[in-house]
Amino acid sequence: MKFKHEGNLLKSGIYKITNTINQRIYIGSTKLFKIRHSQHTYALRKQRHGNKFLQADFNKCGEDAFIFELIEITDGKTKEERLLIEEKYLEKYYDSCNTCYNFATKATSSEGHGFKNLEETKRKMSESQKLRFQNNPELRKQQSEKSKINWQHPEYIEKMRPVIKKFAGWNKGIKMPEISGEKHPNYGKHHSEDSKNKMKESLKGRMPWNKGVYGYTSVPCSEEKKEKLRKANIGKIISDEAKEKISRNRKGKNAGKNSTSAKVYEGLQLLSPIGTIYTKIECLTDFADEHGLNMKCLWKLLKGLTPSTRGWTLANAIKKQRDPAIFRKGEKHPMYGKHHTDESKNKIRLAKIGKMEGMEHPNAKLYQGLRLLSPDGAMITDIDCLADFCRENDLKPTSLCAVLNGRRKSTKGWKLASDNIIAS
Repeated sequence: MKFKHEGNLLKSGIYKITNTINQRIYIGSTKLFKIRHSQHTYALRKQRHGNKFLQADFNKCGEDAFIFELIEITDGKTKEERLLIEEKYLEKYYDSCNTCYNFATKATSSEGHGFKNLEETKRKMSESQKLRFQNNPELRKQQSEKSKINWQHPEYIEKMRPVIKKFAGWNKGIKMPEISGEKHPNYGKHHSEDSKNKMKESLKGRMPWNKGVYGYTSVPCSEEKKEKLRKANIGKIISDEAKEKISRNRKGKNAGKNSTSAKVYEGLQLLSPIGTIYTKIECLTDFADEHGLNMKCLWKLLKGLTPSTRGWTLANAIKKQRDPAIFRKGEKHPMYGKHHTDESKNKIRLAKIGKMEGMEHPNAKLYQGLRLLSPDGAMITDIDCLADFCRENDLKPTSLCAVLNGRRKSTKGWKLASDNIIAS
């Protein structure tokens, strides 16, 4: 059936269905033209239309002979007002079904047609289905076997996935205190061992519908959402009470090398600061705690993402050659002449509040056995924290580090003492 809507699909008003062969018409009103057109078309195709004259001509002349077109737009009017307008058109065109398909000049609406008491009808249908399955064990068994077979096919899982997502979280944000706690019908009840075994066997070999689906929605977290989460967590401190709850929840759970997901690292050449080589790590977390290392930094070292951590290195690691061309200095540097705004400086200051610095930082490196000579001739043998030492002596940490590693001879008069100087 052709549809002449002129861009008014989602509007309400009066419409006309015209038979282009014999010029007979049908008048009606609707809240949405798009839905009413679909209802007429579906009913006529399925031989279920309520108007026998329109159905007979549809079967005789074919679907292409009919046009659904709009007569008047009535947006903002009530159903009763639309019916009054429809009756005016019926009085104009009605002629006892000769050229007008309508039965009478009195307009009626299909809106609200259906079950008079929807909740009562639902309850009766539910009870009927329950009795049907309760009185027929064979039917229950057939349905169960059919469902088990269907859920083993990937095509069925893909078909049901959007349905599951549609109904997932239907009660999100809805508080139901009347059935919570002791008032819940299943409060205090537990599955028997027999029921647990049955559920375990039924789930064997079944692929979870959400396997490989990111966050149940297949939609990764957007950058905007990540930024909102980051800002929401700035300055948050876990209270002692929350820490105690986390501790209680973790008690009795497998941790460290006893965990079922603990990864074993073998075939390593991990060199400690004192020269010991480790070839196997049974649990990264336990190993890091035992040797006072940061687990994430140790993991990066094993993956080759960092050359060392607290003096620990990989003995078989290949050192990357630095390309001098990548070091852009002076005016060639992309940040040359740029400065932090006051807002950025304030953000950096706030981010550092509460963080450990200097000797208190867990990654602070201790320098021992040095022969660092100051400009006034004093000999420095130990440095507890490079950053604190540089602040006290007005030095640049990168320059002093280059001197200590032998990449630079001196910085502001500070240099490594040679054997000739020590002898004199």
